[in-house]
Amino acid sequence: METLTKDPAREVAAGKTPQKRRKPALGKWYKWHRKTGIVLLIPVIMWCISGLMHPIMARWIKVQIPNRFVKTPALQQGDFKLSLKEALTKNGITIFGNINTVRIGDILYYQVLPASAARDVVYLNTNDGTPLKDGDRIYATYLARYFMNEHNAGVVGISTVSKFTSQYKFINRLLPVYKVSFDRPDKLDVYVHTTSSRLGTVNNQQRKTFMWLFNQLHNWDFLKFAGPARALVMTLLLSLIFLSAVSGLYIYSIGWRRFKKQAANTIRSKRRRQHRSLGFAVSVVTLTFSFSGAYHLLYKKDPYALHKFTPQSKIATVDLQTDLAIFMDGLEKPVANISLSAMKEQLYYRFAHGGKHRHEVSYLSVGNGKKLENGDTEYAKYLAGIYSGLSEIENTEQITKFAGEYGFVNKRLPVQKISYKTADNATYYIETATGKLAAMVTNPDRWEGFSFAFLHKYHTLDFAGKDFRDIVMSLAALGLLTVALLGLSVYMKT
Repeated sequence: METLTKDPAREVAAGKTPQKRRKPALGKWYKWHRKTGIVLLIPVIMWCISGLMHPIMARWIKVQIPNRFVKTPALQQGDFKLSLKEALTKNGITIFGNINTVRIGDILYYQVLPASAARDVVYLNTNDGTPLKDGDRIYATYLARYFMNEHNAGVVGISTVSKFTSQYKFINRLLPVYKVSFDRPDKLDVYVHTTSSRLGTVNNQQRKTFMWLFNQLHNWDFLKFAGPARALVMTLLLSLIFLSAVSGLYIYSIGWRRFKKQAANTIRSKRRRQHRSLGFAVSVVTLTFSFSGAYHLLYKKDPYALHKFTPQSKIATVDLQTDLAIFMDGLEKPVANISLSAMKEQLYYRFAHGGKHRHEVSYLSVGNGKKLENGDTEYAKYLAGIYSGLSEIENTEQITKFAGEYGFVNKRLPVQKISYKTADNATYYIETATGKLAAMVTNPDRWEGFSFAFLHKYHTLDFAGKDFRDIVMSLAALGLLTVALLGLSVYMKT
């Protein structure tokens, strides 16, 4: 049987010119790579410089914070000379959202949270029920001074921040907060969350300047006026960077033998060789940075989504059948804070313990003082059910440190992790102290989180320490910046 395979020798004998084997069309790829590189030059430079700025901001342009957490003496039964019910009744408060116990200096107050966002937080002296005029702003100033150990500088401004800004970013999570500005040469601003007695963030003038520059270079805040189009433009450019890196790798891998034979006897040829060699060396980080950056932009969720999940409890003063101080003697562990938890038509005093028991909580019925076993877990399951609408729980766990999918960016601790049996493995993290939803994670969230954490921020190197990780990321950004500038140099001489 005659074969269908072409024989070059037969074609020559028959007077036919054999077809030459087709070589890769490097010319077209090369032209596309050069033109795309010029278009992407400015974005690459901006992102590389801001990438170099990030470890500087995180490590060296950092405000020192003397006190990150509020430390107060354990509560005693004698601290409550006037019961909660009496203090509320005295001030005509019949319905409220919740309470906390806070100290401003040596004075203990019932911090009464309103049932409606339209009302103010009220501070009532636990000794006689006297309300503290403008108490929330006074407590905000007290917290700001406490966190920064600043007791001399005057306050030049205090304002409420109810949405994330370029200086108080989404990463800080807590809202609303007070911004307390001190009369100091460094123009210090301290953001505090009064209803959880937490520090949001701290900025001085140097940090504000760096943040503004970083926001312009990395997040492209100068395009904020364009709305969603800003993210689309950035995603398009990152996609082109990814494709440009792929084309460079293709050109290098197909033509490396040809490039190897070329003599580097001129400045232009030397820079071209350096551009190829260094570009090949940083190709992996170019691909990971661009891919994870585009993925992050496309997947970005509503920064205010978590704030839509808040407990809608309305507690009636008449339902406080027993005073909280009566139950304190029966608690063997020190008490750091007291609040209320409404659950399944039942009302409980929530005693948060302190010291070495700081992650432990006791729930005692307001009616008879009976302890609710596994109260914190039960309350978290109750809230998670309301927020999720799900019922089939697979697992529960208390989280007392940031790790894994519940990282430092979530800000709130301790929390209860409630995992559901769903196709996307839905998991809800509940901060029972405030009733807030701290995080909501599904499989798509995990995939994007993994991409950003390990491909963009290189948390795979955490085992070697933050210093090593920052050095590697800085060298990667510097290498990519050098490749871009070498490419420009080669292009300008053609």
